[in-house]
Amino acid sequence: MLLRVPWPLRATRNRFIQYCNAEFLAQFLVCLVFISMTKAFALTNLSEVLLWFLFIVNKGLRDQFVHSLTDSRVLLTMIFWGWIAISMSWGEAPIAERLADWSSWRKLLLVPICFVVFRSRRAKSALAASFLVTCTVFMFLSWLGHFELVTLDTEPTRLIENHSTQGVLFAASGFLTYLMSTKSMLFYKRALLWILMVGFFANIFFVTIGRSGYVFLIVCCSLAAFFTFPKRFRAGALL
Repeated sequence: MLLRVPWPLRATRNRFIQYCNAEFLAQFLVCLVFISMTKAFALTNLSEVLLWFLFIVNKGLRDQFVHSLTDSRVLLTMIFWGWIAISMSWGEAPIAERLADWSSWRKLLLVPICFVVFRSRRAKSALAASFLVTCTVFMFLSWLGHFELVTLDTEPTRLIENHSTQGVLFAASGFLTYLMSTKSMLFYKRALLWILMVGFFANIFFVTIGRSGYVFLIVCCSLAAFFTFPKRFRAGALL
């Protein structure tokens, strides 16, 4: 005779399964936003709308989103977005244009969302992989366009929105490949990651020329030194 699960436990189990399914769907939508936001803007907007709708209707995700605001990293990000809203109030442009500029920063909402749905190591690896693969494709296309080996629909310096965005994303990708190469793995995997890192950083210097990329590259190098040096030397490494 099969044992029947008591009703309270069945309800808890069903809610847990529903939350896990919603979390997986949210992870998929976030990765889709990262992959599509470089070119397929309609797909990006659709993914964002579905992602917000999912957090609104799912109580588990909604509660976790609210709780994530207690994290100082998330809270500072939201305060920054609020400061942008305040600073636009004394602009001279029409209110519609100011609201449009402010809403363009809505992707900052991905910060608390990622804190909610990418908690496990496997989920974080999937997010990092989707980001790195997307940027790697554009990095190679940028180099090929720079040497006129392929014909691009735009300049190789602005394949990803503009040169500032491309420089920042390439610097972040180079930093990510460095962190991944410090993990214990086979030599050929580390060599591949180092080749990608050099490709990203060299592209910032010789192709995607821009101050934003340079500044963010300095930040990434400082963080790399912080994670690499022993604890007693970290303060000096940052200086």
